[in-house]
Amino acid sequence: HRRHLDIHHIKPVKDGGQNTVENLAILCETHHIYLHHKEEIDRSLALIRKLRLEQGIRG
Repeated sequence: HRRHLDIHHIKPVKDGGQNTVENLAILCETHHIYLHHKEEIDRSLALIRKLRLEQGIRG
């Protein structure tokens, strides 16, 4: 299984962030994607939990 590391800008370049060590973080690909899509993913997971509870599915 191959793992990928991504470089993430803490302050986005579009918002004036620089390509400096202080403004960069190394993240695995999965967490980098999560960071950029966190709200959408969290909403989806909350809906799944709600539907499972309504159907009596636990765990």
